[in-house]
Amino acid sequence: MGRPKSARDVIMEALRDHPFLSRRQLELHLHYSSAGVRYGLRQLRTRKLIWQANGRQPGMRARALYAPTRAGIQELARQARVPFRDYMTQ
Repeated sequence: MGRPKSARDVIMEALRDHPFLSRRQLELHLHYSSAGVRYGLRQLRTRKLIWQANGRQPGMRARALYAPTRAGIQELARQARVPFRDYMTQ
C-alpha cells in the first residue's frame, strides 16, 4: 500500500479533471474543509503549479478560478511515472 495522497495532490488532480473551479467548488467537490483547500491552493500557487484567474465579471459570483499550469501537469505526469507526452494523450 502506498502513502496517502496529500491535499495538494488531490487538488491538482481535481483541477486537472475540472479546470477553472473556484475555491468553494473545490471544497464541495473534494469534501475538504475551507482551511484545507486554502492551504493546498496557497502551496500550489507558491510552487507555480496552478494559476489564478480573477472573476471580476458582473455575472460571475466566484472571485477567483484556478487551473493547472504546464508545470503542474508535468508534475502530475512525473508523479504518475509517465512521460509528459503520453500523459497529455490519456
